[in-house]
Amino acid sequence: MRLDYGVTRAPARLLFGPGQRRAIGRAAADLGKRVLICTDKRFAQLPVMSEILDDLKAHELDAIVFDATEAELPLAGILE
Repeated sequence: MRLDYGVTRAPARLLFGPGQRRAIGRAAADLGKRVLICTDKRFAQLPVMSEILDDLKAHELDAIVFDATEAELPLAGILE
């Protein structure tokens, strides 16, 4: 019997397609009042991130950006 497997939990709701980043605030407001965005430094500095943060603020959400994630995140990054 193998015990070395991982479990992936799929989200209950997916947003995709043109313009959906402007729907993030409304979708997040259905879940709570605080938002944690985990991304990398490059994406955190793009204009699209400012658009996302503006949309979250327009929906009265408090957002924090953690911009130290890495691709294929190692365990140390998850713990951080």
